[in-house]
Amino acid sequence: MTTNVSEPNLETIRRSLRTLTTFVVILSVCVAGAVLTALRSVVTPLLTGLLLLLLVSPFASMLDARGVPRWITYVLLLILGVVGVMGVAQLIERQGNQLMDKLPEYKKRSSAALDQYARTFGFANKDGHFDSGRFGLSDVLPVSQEQVVSPIVRTAMEVLELCTMALFYLLFGLAESQHFSKRLERSLSDESASELRAIIDSIQTDIWRYLWTKTAVSVGLGLTTAALGWQFSLDFWLLWGFLMFLANYITYIGSIIALIPPILIAFVQFESLSAAVALAVLLTVIRLIWIDYAEMRFSGKQVNVSPVLVLFGVALMGWMWGAIGMLLAVPLLTVARVILGNFPQTRYVASLISDVEA
Repeated sequence: MTTNVSEPNLETIRRSLRTLTTFVVILSVCVAGAVLTALRSVVTPLLTGLLLLLLVSPFASMLDARGVPRWITYVLLLILGVVGVMGVAQLIERQGNQLMDKLPEYKKRSSAALDQYARTFGFANKDGHFDSGRFGLSDVLPVSQEQVVSPIVRTAMEVLELCTMALFYLLFGLAESQHFSKRLERSLSDESASELRAIIDSIQTDIWRYLWTKTAVSVGLGLTTAALGWQFSLDFWLLWGFLMFLANYITYIGSIIALIPPILIAFVQFESLSAAVALAVLLTVIRLIWIDYAEMRFSGKQVNVSPVLVLFGVALMGWMWGAIGMLLAVPLLTVARVILGNFPQTRYVASLISDVEA
């Protein structure tokens, strides 16, 4: 009799504990999201600095092996970082202001171009103009072009500000990494320290390979985009090249979105429709070559992340941290994938979020 009464009570307790656990997990995720959103100005530079540390630490180690003092390494990184940020900031400010000044001209040209295309393809109205209402575009075309261009320039400047703050985290991280091995040896036994060091080296190698492949592909994509724009005399070709470099860190969707502004400018700027079409096709082709061939070939399958998880991560971090979060989402997901895959206890989680077939 007592057994019959206690069993339902135990089952009720188990269900209550499962419900409570689920509630606590959901609440923890919400609280963590709120805290990370509130601490955006602190967390994003720190995470960027850690990614930069993983990127440049092999070169710092190489300079150490050649007898170069660490303070020289710090000075070189500081000079390169400051010069790079200031140079790109001046480029964005100058070309962004020029682009804003030319928007009224582009607006007139776009109306004229639409009228010309409407007459060419036979869907102009009786007055020979493009009828936006007929094609459901009457609510789209009146959108202010400043509302489209301003966020692009503002986001680029935010990224540069973030990189400036991350540069100082990088320098502190390099200074701290010098003493990490000695602290590891003091804290653990020789065998445990050796095993942990092997795991850390494996993680650093995979992450370093991913980050450098991604950066090299982004640089190549940005340079070829700028070179094509320069060859076709496209307005602000240098700005579009930098935008393509930056947007490629948002895997799958960033480079596609970055194709839109230069292609739109080409159709508005060029009087020849064939020239605009040729530039659009070439930009699309080089994007396919750099990303769908070069990046997929050299990045390595061990760092791939499920596209569904990538899109979810980009959306979530974009909601929390804006455009900066979208840029950081894929590198951080990939770093988490690599770290989880190097520990037996969490390897199954890495397999779940991976894009690699077993």
